[in-house]
Amino acid sequence: METICSLKEHYEVENVAIFPCQGPIVSKCLPYIRNHQILGYDWWMSNPTWNMLLKLKMLKGFWSSSIQISKYIQSNGINKVITHSIVVPQGAIAAKLAGVEHYWYLHEYGDVDH
Repeated sequence: METICSLKEHYEVENVAIFPCQGPIVSKCLPYIRNHQILGYDWWMSNPTWNMLLKLKMLKGFWSSSIQISKYIQSNGINKVITHSIVVPQGAIAAKLAGVEHYWYLHEYGDVDH
């Protein structure tokens, strides 16, 4: 949320956001965004004990949501994508599919803190 607020207040950027679910963060961001979409998506990080079927379901899920996000990027004229978590690759994949720049801010340390 801090990035969205800062970009709007200091650089007059028109923010568009994708959230994994409806919740309090969406309401807090509304004054700072032009448009938003709720799109559930799977993580790509997994526990070694999870079964292969679940991991394949997650793989299919993040490819499917990446395609949906890519279409959203194109239909909203978005030219830069920022992802704020290592556990969701959809922003990076969608940006590549849409041919736009992607910035990834990592807030976790992979297996070290999961």
